[in-house]
Amino acid sequence: MLQQPRPILEQLIQAIVLNLPAFEAAEKRVQKGLQTLLKKYVQNMQSENFLRETTDKLILDTTVTPTLAVPMSILIFMDQCYYGLLCDNIGRSSNNTPLSKEDLLIGLKAISDKNKLEILSFLKEKSSYNLELAKQLNLTPATISHHMNTY
Repeated sequence: MLQQPRPILEQLIQAIVLNLPAFEAAEKRVQKGLQTLLKKYVQNMQSENFLRETTDKLILDTTVTPTLAVPMSILIFMDQCYYGLLCDNIGRSSNNTPLSKEDLLIGLKAISDKNKLEILSFLKEKSSYNLELAKQLNLTPATISHHMNTY
């Protein structure tokens, strides 16, 4: 790209122009939901101490950027904070009611062991069967089955 930037940039511009209608159609489909998320984000940012309650790692002049790139995470890099717009969904069940103590305990139990956390981390990367997990994590299939049981 450094040797011939013009042709590469022209190809990039052409690809953007050709895909612009698809992008605009996709944007239109998600616009309502995105507006709802952004409205909630603005309410949270106006709430005194919202981020301070969420994390104690923010410095006073931190720039907070809403993002869907990491939708259920808050990432902090020095004076930059990337706030996932789906963070409000953490700790809520599918019907948007607060989790019961029992549900919370089940969730905490699911990550309470190193092996369980490793399994979840691996499954986050890709779907796998019991035997694949056992081989990847150097555990027996019976151990994987045991850890997959949250009760």
